Amino acid sequence: MNDIQENAGTKYATIIGPIPILLTAFSAYSYFRGLIIRRTDNSVVFFTTLLLSSLVVTSSFYSFNNPSFLWLSFSQTLTAMVAYALLKIAIARGENEPALLTKSRSTPAALARLALVSSAAVVGLNAAAPFLARPCTRPKCASFEGLFGALDGGFQPYYLLNFFCGMLLIGVCLSVRHILKSF
Repeated sequence: MNDIQENAGTKYATIIGPIPILLTAFSAYSYFRGLIIRRTDNSVVFFTTLLLSSLVVTSSFYSFNNPSFLWLSFSQTLTAMVAYALLKIAIARGENEPALLTKSRSTPAALARLALVSSAAVVGLNAAAPFLARPCTRPKCASFEGLFGALDGGFQPYYLLNFFCGMLLIGVCLSVRHILKSF
């Protein structure tokens, strides 16, 4: 019985690895520092909001170890929506107005291609999700799991998918927004 409890304790202790926790802590510091000093930087604000929303949404939904395609798409959409809301707050509080939300340097055709390719990448990654969340026993996998969290705990693959697909979905939303503004 003690072995089961020890193994269960070990499994739950490594569900969220130190890298996502450290990235989120640094992102929270950077985001709130930007709010306080009222300065925004495109790349810093974009990635801090995305990292914050990825951890919040993934930690809320990680208990669904094998989510369906729709459930995974919903969590990624929620990640993008939370990141976009945090992005809007940071930009509204900032004294300088970054071009991330206001201007586009690309043509509407290029933005449409970006939105289509990004959407296809999200669908492809979501379809491949069941193959990504497999337990691994090799030493390289053990070190990766130690840094990012356990593969079979449900957190790590969905954290990474939420981060990357959330980034792609924000790009899709911004592309569509800039296309609609150009007409």
